[in-house]
Amino acid sequence: DLVRSRGLGDVYKRQEQGNLEGPEIESLLHQYIDPMILQGADTLVLGCTHYPFLYATIKKIYGDQLQLIDTSQAIVRQLCRLIDTSASTESRKVDLYSTQNGQGLLNLAKKLLGQSFLQGAQAHTVDI
Repeated sequence: DLVRSRGLGDVYKRQEQGNLEGPEIESLLHQYIDPMILQGADTLVLGCTHYPFLYATIKKIYGDQLQLIDTSQAIVRQLCRLIDTSASTESRKVDLYSTQNGQGLLNLAKKLLGQSFLQGAQAHTVDI
């Protein structure tokens, strides 16, 4: 058994522009994933927070040829452990921070996570 680590290059940039499916994303996925399959890969770990949003597209392209491991569920479970569940939901507030475009991040988050989850959320652009 061999484990290799490889990112999916510019795919995340397209996702941050709101492009989660279609010919452009599929072409990029082929560009990065096909060589891994040719080298014998049979499992792909969706380790970056961007990649689980591509699960359906990757499954559509590769079907049962590639087993997908989605780490987002584990991340959400850990986040829930860290949130103080005794606080009322009215007192909770979501703030999103980005080094590039806070409002763009908020718009993308609303598209990916749903409007109701981010009701009253604020976006901030910060310098690090």
